[in-house]
Amino acid sequence: MIGLKFILSIILTTFVSLSFSCGSFNCRSYGNKARITYEVEPSLYLTYNPTYTRVNRQHSSSSSLADSLKQLATNEIYELVSSENPAYASAFTSNVKIDQSYFISPEIIPSVCKNDNGTELIAESGTYFVENSLVRQRTENATCINGTLQYSRSNPVMTKLVYTIDIKIPTGQKLCYDHWTKITEAIKGKIIIDTNSNFLNTGMIERA
Repeated sequence: MIGLKFILSIILTTFVSLSFSCGSFNCRSYGNKARITYEVEPSLYLTYNPTYTRVNRQHSSSSSLADSLKQLATNEIYELVSSENPAYASAFTSNVKIDQSYFISPEIIPSVCKNDNGTELIAESGTYFVENSLVRQRTENATCINGTLQYSRSNPVMTKLVYTIDIKIPTGQKLCYDHWTKITEAIKGKIIIDTNSNFLNTGMIERA
């Protein structure tokens, strides 16, 4: 049993060196629980709409969106470690939570003219539409004149993704700040690939 614990300790120290590029646990300890906050201009994949007006790529509920983002982060942490050796990933567990209070539930009204004659109001100020894959909010009414869409002002929508991640390591080592930076970068990169959203920051890391 003592020999097994010694081997496990060596494995844990090695996986951090290989997977997180911070060297061993000899770097300054930061902690195994952290809050990561991203500021994002979302695509539809990072929104939800529980009503019949939901469009393709929107989630059906806040909890569905949360589950998707939690699973994504859990998988990225696992992949970050197991890419070196699958045995490393089984040496610790990660508990991932996300704050749903920042999620947005926009009703999307496309900027499409329906009639070829006269003046037509197609969407009021304050409504949402999608441009270049990102959700935007109109700041003035959108109209069509004789079938031609008239320019109307809008602003990009911003939301936050706030993760709380608690990593359990059975032999008691503490992660360093650089470890959390690697985790933050991995999660951000995967969300960009999967959702085509625009990140406004690299991810703020705080102790939780």
